[in-house]
Amino acid sequence: GGGAELSASLRVRTLIFGTSYVQGAASAETFRMWAEMTRRVNPGVDIIVIDSESPGPMPIPGGDPNFFIQNFGDNIGHLSLNGKDGWGRAFMRGIQQASWHGYDYVAHIECDLLFARPVADVINKMATNGVKAAAPMAMPYQFIETALCFFSVPYLREIDLIGRYDWEHP
Repeated sequence: GGGAELSASLRVRTLIFGTSYVQGAASAETFRMWAEMTRRVNPGVDIIVIDSESPGPMPIPGGDPNFFIQNFGDNIGHLSLNGKDGWGRAFMRGIQQASWHGYDYVAHIECDLLFARPVADVINKMATNGVKAAAPMAMPYQFIETALCFFSVPYLREIDLIGRYDWEHP
């Protein structure tokens, strides 16, 4: 709906990034649906997938100049399996991409989460109301759901999220 028009009038540059690890037919199909849906509901918005060296078949969508995939070339692992913060590394890379390329806002949508709303709807409300970070609550745990979150990029630079997160030393 009206989110894209408002976003254009606010001149807000937004990057969507997804963290991914495709390891079989089921997760490849989920990734394909994520890519299709994310592109369809966010036309003209830049999208980057940060992939942690997926071993499975990764259906790479073509034909969209705003869709990119960045692969680390290795998979360092997972906190619960080997104590390495592979997700944190991928998450921080998405934040870095937004900062390095001058985006105003960044939205993280994990590539196994199908979010069927335009990110502009959320970003425009944030910009209009001075909100610097937004995420749903993960129930019943009472902490933010990092699979879907939205941030002001200048705010992330201001608080030095990348430096303070320090994914290399969990």
